[in-house]
Amino acid sequence: MYFHELKPKTWIQRDNKPYFVRDIYENVVYLALFGLSQYSSCHCYYTQDNFPTDFEPLIVSTFKIGDQALYQRLEITQKHFERQIVTIKQVDEQDALSTYVIVDNEQNMTWAMPIELEPINY
Repeated sequence: MYFHELKPKTWIQRDNKPYFVRDIYENVVYLALFGLSQYSSCHCYYTQDNFPTDFEPLIVSTFKIGDQALYQRLEITQKHFERQIVTIKQVDEQDALSTYVIVDNEQNMTWAMPIELEPINY
């Protein structure tokens, strides 16, 4: 992926790690790497001249209120978190980063990023 292909407020990946494209200016892109611990991020930037071309687009699924999905909290420093079935309770279409309010079987509610959810394919 090249610098000129980037779009703001989208997801890309490198080495299987998700980055959110926060802002793009004329010759600089600002990224946030997620998963160091829950909802923490490492902010970095690249200029057009030093942008690594090994980034790839990261396609995320979209959901509607009432949909069920598999949720796995993103934390790349941990080896494994159990996936659980959740229900989408709210969709924030103005926020490409934390888009969904989800509820689990125990009625616990939290915000989820799109990269933490995957569709259930029956």
